[in-house]
Amino acid sequence: MPGNKAKFGNWYPKKMGDDYERIVLINPANGEEYAIMAENGDHDGPAVARGDFIKAVLINPTTGAPYKASGSGGDSSSLQVVTVVTGDEARPDAASIFWMGGDTQPTNMIEGDVWFGLETATPPEEPSAALHLFGTTLPASTMNAYSDGGGSLYTADRFYTTRPAGIRVLGLRYLTPSDAVGTWLSESLTFYAWTQDWINTGLGKPTWAAPVQSKVFSGTRVAGEWTEVLFDTPFTLPAVAPTASGADVVALGMRSSSGNLYALGSRAQVTPIESQQVDAVFLAEAGLPASVNSVGSATSIYYGFDLVYEVL
Repeated sequence: MPGNKAKFGNWYPKKMGDDYERIVLINPANGEEYAIMAENGDHDGPAVARGDFIKAVLINPTTGAPYKASGSGGDSSSLQVVTVVTGDEARPDAASIFWMGGDTQPTNMIEGDVWFGLETATPPEEPSAALHLFGTTLPASTMNAYSDGGGSLYTADRFYTTRPAGIRVLGLRYLTPSDAVGTWLSESLTFYAWTQDWINTGLGKPTWAAPVQSKVFSGTRVAGEWTEVLFDTPFTLPAVAPTASGADVVALGMRSSSGNLYALGSRAQVTPIESQQVDAVFLAEAGLPASVNSVGSATSIYYGFDLVYEVL
């Protein structure tokens, strides 16, 4: 294979002059090398008779002949086999060695040797894909842009899961109202996550000054489209429980730099709204209550937030 160096299993061909060692198939009927088969199935080597076996042979590129197997103490043109137990076995004086077995790569291997070891590595776990609670369907048919004169307005929607292992909250998406113009599309927004412990009763306002995560977004937004914001540090939200078991509900919300902007939609469905991508992840029901703002809670309002998460 002049100019090409390929790996065969754990074998790296050894370069000798301008060529590399190669593995070929030998016809046991006549000892000749098989030719490469063409796409149409033609080849210039004889067929293998029933009962014969094709065997792989390591070719010495210097002589063009197969390496000969030898016992211990073989010469430098031979191919030898070493059984691997500890991984530090001595290397015989031979051109190439087949190292057989073991789960530790032999330390005395050199280029041109082959190790047929035990596969013990575990493939890395694929990261979970980021999911969203909403796809194309929203709890409110329309979202409208508003500006409040209060100057310190927070708005948020609440989410939870009943999945036994919980979920990992990665961030949120915010739906810019379709009628948003001017500062609504350019004013800096700070997005937040607040967690609370649900104990089988309605939740009050979160402690606005103590979010578990926050992230400033200063880019422009597009009316009628989602803006996705991922927190710097994702966090785990456990399955919701009706006892005092720790924070198990997350409120995702925002505050504009002026403190005046908010989006508002009327929510028709007052029961929990389940994720469109996996089971058991919900936008909270009206009675939790579903949404909250600086003034108080809201039962039939949607403020335009979506949960970005991965399952555990």
